[in-house]
Order: sequence, then C-alpha cells, then structure tokens
Amino acid sequence: MSSRLSLPPLPKTQALTSSTFKIPPLDGSLSVPELYDWHYCHKTEHPVFVFPGENDQQTIIKWPELVRAIHTGARLLRGLMKAAGNPSVVAIFTTSETFTYFTLIAATFRAGFVPFLISHRNSAEALAFLFAETHVDHVLVDRGTELQEVLGCALRLMQQTYPRAKIPPYSEVPLFEELFRNEDSFRLLPPYRPEMDTLAMILHSSGSTAYPKAIRWTHMQMLQLGFVPFFGERDLTGSRLSCHAMPMSHGTGMMQTVWTASMGIVITAAAPKSPGIPPTPNNVIASAQATSTDIIFCVPMYIETWSHDPRTVDFLSNIDGLLFCGALLNKDIGDTMTQKGVSIFNLYGCAEAGIISPIIPRHSGLDWEYFTVSNQMEWRLIPNGLGQSRLAIMPTPYHTPLVVNGKVDGKDATFTDDLFIAHPTKRGYFKLFGRVDDQIEHATGEITNPVPIENLLNQDPHIRASVIFGRGQFNLGVTVDPTQSFDPHDKKQLAEFRDAIWPTIERVNKIAPRHSHLLKEMILVALPTKPLEYTAKNTARRQRIIAHYKAEIDALYQEANRSSLTDLSLDFPQKWDLNSARCFVGTVVKTALGLGTLRDDDDFRHNCDSRQSTLVTNTIVRALRDTTRANTNDIADTLLDHHTSINKLATFCVKFAAKASYLAESVGDYQIIVDNMEEMLERFGSNFTERSGCFTHKGIRSNDDDDVFLVTGTTGFLGATLLGHLLQSKNTRRVYAVNRGDNDGVSLASRQETAFRNLGLSVDLITRDNKLVLVEASISDERAGLTSALIEEIRSSVTHMLLNAWPTDPDTPLQAFEPTFKSIRTLIDIALSSYRPKLPTVMFVSSMEVISSSQRGTTALELAVNADASTKTGHTQAKWVAESICLNATRTTSLRTRIVRPGRLCGSTNGYWRNPGWIQGIVETSKITGFLPDIGGDKELSWVPVEDASRVILELLEGDQDGIFHLVHPKPVAASLVLGWIASALDIPVVPPQEWLSHLKHIHTGSDMSINPESLDEVQWGPQQVNISQCSRSSATMSRASIRQISEEEVLRWIGRWAK
Repeated sequence: MSSRLSLPPLPKTQALTSSTFKIPPLDGSLSVPELYDWHYCHKTEHPVFVFPGENDQQTIIKWPELVRAIHTGARLLRGLMKAAGNPSVVAIFTTSETFTYFTLIAATFRAGFVPFLISHRNSAEALAFLFAETHVDHVLVDRGTELQEVLGCALRLMQQTYPRAKIPPYSEVPLFEELFRNEDSFRLLPPYRPEMDTLAMILHSSGSTAYPKAIRWTHMQMLQLGFVPFFGERDLTGSRLSCHAMPMSHGTGMMQTVWTASMGIVITAAAPKSPGIPPTPNNVIASAQATSTDIIFCVPMYIETWSHDPRTVDFLSNIDGLLFCGALLNKDIGDTMTQKGVSIFNLYGCAEAGIISPIIPRHSGLDWEYFTVSNQMEWRLIPNGLGQSRLAIMPTPYHTPLVVNGKVDGKDATFTDDLFIAHPTKRGYFKLFGRVDDQIEHATGEITNPVPIENLLNQDPHIRASVIFGRGQFNLGVTVDPTQSFDPHDKKQLAEFRDAIWPTIERVNKIAPRHSHLLKEMILVALPTKPLEYTAKNTARRQRIIAHYKAEIDALYQEANRSSLTDLSLDFPQKWDLNSARCFVGTVVKTALGLGTLRDDDDFRHNCDSRQSTLVTNTIVRALRDTTRANTNDIADTLLDHHTSINKLATFCVKFAAKASYLAESVGDYQIIVDNMEEMLERFGSNFTERSGCFTHKGIRSNDDDDVFLVTGTTGFLGATLLGHLLQSKNTRRVYAVNRGDNDGVSLASRQETAFRNLGLSVDLITRDNKLVLVEASISDERAGLTSALIEEIRSSVTHMLLNAWPTDPDTPLQAFEPTFKSIRTLIDIALSSYRPKLPTVMFVSSMEVISSSQRGTTALELAVNADASTKTGHTQAKWVAESICLNATRTTSLRTRIVRPGRLCGSTNGYWRNPGWIQGIVETSKITGFLPDIGGDKELSWVPVEDASRVILELLEGDQDGIFHLVHPKPVAASLVLGWIASALDIPVVPPQEWLSHLKHIHTGSDMSINPESLDEVQWGPQQVNISQCSRSSATMSRASIRQISEEEVLRWIGRWAK
C-alpha cells in the first residue's frame, strides 16, 4: 500500500486575503522538503525571514532566495556525507541563530538526511546516550571551542560506555553567508520523494526526569505539524512571528520550518551573526520592534521581565500579542499585563504528541492561562481522583501522536505526563497543574504540587532556579541555584543568602497550604562543584537534580530529625482546657529550649532560635491536628512571635481547639467565643484597598441607566425569589447569579429551573432577553471561583451586589464559615476595584438571629451590635462576622454597604416553603399524637411571605439609604390564631405543651427522646421587640404596610404542600 495517502481537506482559515502566498498541496501528495521546491517552482514572492538591516532598514528574504540557500546547504552536506560514507542521521549541535539554524534544518531535509536537533545545553553524558541510541552518523557542531569540547568528551564517553556504538565524525556548521550566496548558475537538486511513513526528523525530550528521550518524526507527522495553524481562529498568513527567543533545537523552533511552507507565516529575529548572540529580553524586544513583529513567541521569563518596563508594555499592547509556552507564567504578572491591554496566548504541547492547543485564539483575556484542545485531534480527559486529569490524545487523519503509551476505548493513545485542571465555567478549557511525577506525597499523605511554589521562588533576583523535594517526608525542602554562586559550606555566606531570600519564602508560605511551607533550615544551596542541570527550555532537570543531591538532602533531613521531639513520649491533650494545655505546652517548650526552670509567664523569645521555634510550632500543630477537627493549615509559622510565653501559647491552643467544637462551655470560657469572632473579623475585615483616582476602562457603559446585579445563592428559597423579581424588572440589564457547584453533579441551570418551578415562577425567565448569567463558583477558591475574565466583566458593569448565599446547616461551627467569609471579602474587594465611576452598592442578607443574645426586654435597634450579642450559635456568630466585614468596608472606604436582617420568612403564594423548620415538625408530629401543643401564648407571629421580603430587600438595595434594616412584618398576627387554624385544618384539639409531650413519649416508649417543655415555649415565632423605623422609611412596601398578612387560607396551603 502506498504511503502517499490522500488526506481530507483542511479548514479554509489561512491565506484568505494574501496576494503573495498560495497554499501548496497539503493532501499528502508532497512531503515537507518537497514543499520548499514547490514554492520555488511557483515563484512564491512571499517573505519568509525578516531581520534588522543597516540604517534602520529591514532585510527581507523571500522564498526563492531561501530555497536557493537550502539547496546550497544540501549540496554542502552531501559533500560531507559522501566523504563520511553516506550517512542518514545528522546531529546538529550548535548555538547558531534562528535563520542559519532554520536553513540548516531545511537543507538537511532536502539533502535526503534525517536532522537530529540537539540542545546545546545537554551534558556530554546525555550526548553520548543520544548518539548511541539513534545511531548518529555525522555531527554538525559550532566552530567555537566550547561545544566542540563537550562533543569531544561525549565521543570519548561513547567509546567507554557504549563500545558497540559507531563513533560519528563531525564537521563545523556552515555560516549564514556560506548558505545565502548569490550563484548565477544555481540549479535545483534532483527531486527527492521520501515515503511518508519513513523517518524525517529526530528531536529529544527535555530530560527533566532522566536522560533526554529521542522523539522520532515521520514525514507524515512533519506534514501534519503544518496543519496546526489551519485549526486556529486567525488567518496568520503574512503575520510576522518573532522566534528570536525560541531555541531552534526545540519543537517550538523547528515547527517554523513547516509553518512557513504550509501557510506563509513570516519569521522575525535578530540579524544573523557568527558566533550567535544568545537571546535576552532586551535584544528580543529590540529585534521585534525593528522588524515590525505582530506576535512574539517566547517563554514566560521574557514576559515577566518585560512587565516591569512601562515602555515595553506599551509596545506589547499595540501588537497582536505574546505567545508563550514551556513553563507556567506568573498569574499576577499575566493578569496585570492583560489589564494593560497586552494579549497573552498560551500554547501547550508536549514532545510525545506535538502541539495540542490551537494557534491562536481569536480573543484573549484574563482567562489566558486556560486553553482548549485543537479540533485537529481526538482527545479524552482521564481524571486522577484528586481534582486533576491527564490528557489522552488519539490519532486522526490530521494528527498522529509521536509516542503511543496506552489505549483508550481500544485505540492507541498518548497519555501526557502533565496534569490539568478544568476551567470552572468554560467547558473544554483547562490549565496546566503540573507533571504527574512532580507531585510530592508527604508522610502524612498530603500532596504538594511543587511547580507554583518554584515559580514564585524563581521570581527572587537571588535565585536562578529552585527544585522542591520532600517525598515521604513531613516537611518540604528546596535546592536553590543562586544567581551568584558561592560555597554553602561557608556558614556566614549561607546564613546571609538564606536571609536574603527569606522574604520571598515568607510570601510563598502565606499562599501555600501549611504542609507545603518551607523552613529556613531546609534551604539547600547548590554547590559550585555540583552545578544543576538544565533542559533545552532552561528549566531545572528536577529528578536528575534530586538524585544528584541525594546525599545532601538525606543529611539535611537527618539533621532536622535530630532536632525533633519524635523520641519524646508526649501524650497529646484529649481535652483542651487551660490546665491540660498549659501542662502540654510547658513540656514541649521546656524540652525544645532545654530550660527546665522556665516559668509559665516567662517570655522565651530570647532563648528560642529559628530551629527551636519551628520544632515547638510543628509539635503543637501536630497535637491540634490529631486531637481536634480544626483546620491547622492556617496556623502561621510566626505563632511564637505572637504567643511568647507558656501561658499565652496554652491560651491560643484552647481558643483554637474551641473553634473545632465551637461550644465555649467545653473549655469553660465564654470570652473565647467573642475572641474567636473578633479574630475572624480581623482576618477578613481589615486592610481594604480602594481604587485610587478616576477610573476609565474600555467596554464600560457608564451612561446606562439600567442596573446590573450580582446575586449569590439564587437557587435557595429567598435567592430564587429575588432573582425572579430582578429578571422581571424592565430596569435590569443583566444579573450574574453566582452559586456553588453541586456535589451530586446536577447542573446549575437544572437547579435554578427547579427552584423557579417550586416557587411557581416561569422557567422562561431564565433565558428570556439573555439577562441572566449563571455562574457556578466555589466559595473555597481564592477568588470565590470566579474566572479572571468574569471578574473583569463584573468590575466593568455591576452596579449592585447582593450577598445572599449562606450555608444552611444550623450546627455549623464558626470555623467552618471561613470559606464564606473569604468569598464575601473577595466580592467586596472586586466591588472596591470596580472600573465604573460609581462603586457598586453592596448588601448583605443577614438574620434577626444576629441579635439573639441581646438583653431580653429591650427593643432591638437597627444598629450594629457587639460580638457578645451574637454568641448563641456558630451560625449567629458567623452572621455577626459577615455583617462586620461589610460595615468595616464602609467605615474605611467609600464603598456603600447595607445590612438587611430578615426575621422568619414563610411560604410563597403557591404554598411552597423551603425548610419551614420546627413548625412543620410540630405539625407532622401532631398528626401522629392527635394533639397540637398550645405554644402560642401571648406571642405574635411576624413572619414575612418570601415574595414581600424580596420586594423589600430590592427596594432597600436600590434606594439611597445606607445602614442596617430589620425586615419583619409590620402588622404581626397572634400566634394562637395561627395555631387555631392549624388545629382546625388537622381536626385535632390544642392541648398544653406538657400533655402533648406525654402523648409523644407514650408513642415513642423506650426511646431516648427528650423534648424540654421549656424549649417548646421558646420556639421562634419571631422577635418580639424589634425597631423597624429605618426599614419602613426606606422601603415603599414596608411604609405602606402592604405586606401580605398570614391568613387561614395561607396556612392551609402550607399544610397541603407539606403533605405532598
């Protein structure tokens, strides 16, 4: 069967408007070397290379001139190969600049040989391995002595290590001038028609984990590489792509030898010189400016450097964009550059499968770190059960993976060695998490992803590269390659270096989970005599480095273990009262410091070095983690800086343990609850940053009178009602409905439809007029689960924020609300950074329960209360913290916040009442006993129907009055009347509570059921003495007292719904 297969037509996306470039046959009838000749024969007067010339002019090389240089190079190579015995694999080991290297690759192709592109960063050992494994026949090497010395060493190693391997001869690479020489008598070489399934090119992997692996490309796979731009979203024919920063020995450089031929992209770089000048951020940007570059292709290091120069950022904001690959780009820098108008595009590929993401998207934005998989290939995500997935690529007519390492549904597949995280809202989009073999599992079973930590560390000017280690250990360590080498055996220099980088490590520790924190004693500095190895992408070879430094790493952990308390038999407290905590902490501190006479109130800071401090902190954290349900990851490494005596440290432990049990009675100290509440407020309700100056931002429609709302928790009882009213309003332009994800896999749209149906609202409202944007978010995420692009939309458009979402479990302790506080703080910070001339108004939906601990017999005013008024449950404590976060924002910034405290809300007009609570329980139980307890007394019922509550809240949100508002019924109904309606509907008598309880106990004979009659007398009919004057003044619905009163008909609707 012929290997010249006929491929399906490609999408018509390229050369749509070009007058100088014609798409060559890409149906499999021509190989890549033949494409070069095709352009020469068809007189393609289209640019291929552009570089800076003399007198600020540009030098442009078009296809005819390039093809002549390719054939000149091919003739030179054939002459060398003839003398060497007609070899087939030619290793290219050079630092030649972009254009000479490009031409040399193409010339090797056209000569009928197999170019093997080898990074000049490889060691002699790696070279010897690669030469032996690929049976290299000839080597082209730089004219300089450095690479020739490495090559000589590699050839000697081959003789020793691989005695059966053939030792290849070598020649010096030709210069640019020797290739691009004007010859009047130029003739094309005879035609060369390779079989499409034969070997065309060899690259190698980065060698991050071991020796580099040879990656073999067939002529068909090379041709398919030329298809990549056809599956992108832009016509790139004629676009000028700067490849100055990309190594031609890498796939990202080599692919230009194909794209130029397949779709006419134009390559720009520095002018060719010998010896080549290494690319730097400065000379790359200079050549890009001099060549009128449209897109710059680079690694993240360049972008991070350019971000600090306003003039460079201004230039970048006026070109088509930056295309990066090879590593993760710092998130903050990428976001900042994007906000300044720079388009950033993420190109993802791997040695085993080639380029996987499309080049390039039509639009960029704050989702720049995410990418989708090109339609050129078939793919599948394989979850790992930890929230990440591997990507499996299967062959298609347009793409054939280079390495097959598994099967999916019976098909050959390539599984990437990288892990990905799915975009929270954009289906089919992912971002890189890290490599599978990079993940570090601690002795505790916890996992650290080292890549983000290393990326942050590498921003430090003192650090060239860093490699995190710690597999199987409790703590991480890091090997650091300093930018200025020194001997780490010099303790003074080592201490100075650790101190110099410590601020960076502290910033990392603030972001990383506690098990991923770095200690000063676990910083290992690379030895000048054992330099770290780097890949072709200039990234550290992680596993090679860890293996190379095994002895030093083991010694570091041995020293740490000698300083631990693991040999001391310590019994952790089972109950964290002050006495047991003081005894335990005293033992730990005295043992670590070697101070047996230390008193409980003595300040031990001056007797405690960093190693001892770490020892004490880790022991206490371990004890709290093992004996409570509390999350110990947030305990700061500076614990001993703030708790400087045994007594203070013991008190901290008691308070922290109380967060887990949330009942202060368990430690016998009421003040602990208040302290915990105020501590939580300090964490989430301080240091607000407000925008400065007058903001303008493209895309803002500041003259619109229509309102744009962000509402959280719209699938709940009140939230769905609020959303329904907003969508029905003519003044509403858009609503961002932000809700948590669902653990059962039910989509947000389905949950919203169900909520509307329950309330009797039209489901058509969800899609009518395209007003609604449903956002599935995560309150535990740093940015509330909102994408960068969405945050930009919110900053540009939202006029009102309604914070309504709240955990529904009534037994939730205060500590468990931390994600909720984080989410509230995030949304307030977004409001404060709004691009609109007027900051959004923010309203928090609180609860009357926040004043549940107020002094009885007094009227609750519409004012902020102290923490001690809200200590009843973790739920009320958390409501106070959330209120106070909003109020603090108003006190310290110009943000307008409002607090509404609804009392009890009751069912909608159709009788639906989600979570009616105790009232339904008593009704259902009374059906069984045949009696209804008389628990009304002289109390009044001030419940508000949910539709009326929604109207009042929206009137308060859109009004002009800031402050705190109590939302209860202005005309309450007697509780006894409601009980009479229930009894009538059930046709049962009303009896005293104790008699009702006796009937209940008789039914549940032998059970451990215990219901206190006094608790029945305390049921929440509603607050008895509440001031509502401010709410009445600010809400038309309240002021007109037009809220629907509870009636017998309404009660019958409730009971009817509960019976279903």
